[in-house]
Amino acid sequence: MSAYMNSLWTAWGHSILQAIPKIIQAVLVVGLVLLVDDRLQQAVERLVGRRGQREVARLLGRLTRIGVLLLGLLIILGIFKQTEIVASFVASLGIAGLILAFALQDITKNFAAGVLLLIQRPFGLDDHIQVGDFDGIVTDISLRATALRTEDGHEVLIPNANVYSGSITNLTHYPLRRITVDFPIANTLDPRTALPHLRAALQHTLEAKKLIPKEHPPTITMAAFTKDDYTCRVAFWIQSDANATAITSFITLQLHTALEQLKPVAAPTPQP
Repeated sequence: MSAYMNSLWTAWGHSILQAIPKIIQAVLVVGLVLLVDDRLQQAVERLVGRRGQREVARLLGRLTRIGVLLLGLLIILGIFKQTEIVASFVASLGIAGLILAFALQDITKNFAAGVLLLIQRPFGLDDHIQVGDFDGIVTDISLRATALRTEDGHEVLIPNANVYSGSITNLTHYPLRRITVDFPIANTLDPRTALPHLRAALQHTLEAKKLIPKEHPPTITMAAFTKDDYTCRVAFWIQSDANATAITSFITLQLHTALEQLKPVAAPTPQP
């Protein structure tokens, strides 16, 4: 028994000594891959990003990094003469591959949708978009999900398959966008006087604050009428990247201030 254990330890020690050069080579390959993959990804992103295609640059950079990691893995397997493992794995896919593909179909759909979004570019980084119930600034387009930063400062990750198959509203695709606000006014104010007054006050305020281009003046129209009040519809144009919520709030306050300057219409005196 003792002789058997001694021979076993001797064989192990001899195998380890023989494997030391291969282990050193594998460690060097791992170190080189970890040193190169991130730098090569950044270099590809910078090179492609110079043409203004930041989304495609991110895609190519990530694919480059994955390629470097796979190449490093193949080199390490080659050092230990285990490349047949890859060949055996590919040959044994068959039914197992179909089962795996079915189990990972959501991931596959998101990956394919992410590639299509990066190629077709219906929106880009820093664009303000609406996707379903979500609204925010695009901060990242990965191969799995699109990240949005909402006005509340939250990050929303939407699977790319949902983004690609749903409706997308790009609020910053064009330089200008129109904001519409319904503004109720009491019937004690004559609309023939109130609407022109509000229109002039709004025009003056927007031009003074340089919130709208001069070629797109605001409009105020009658939208609804009831026995207690009537509703006017205020429409104005702003820069697409402007803070629509803050501007709408400011405009509403200015309209209230303008209404306070008008005198109510006297109610008719009942006849005996």
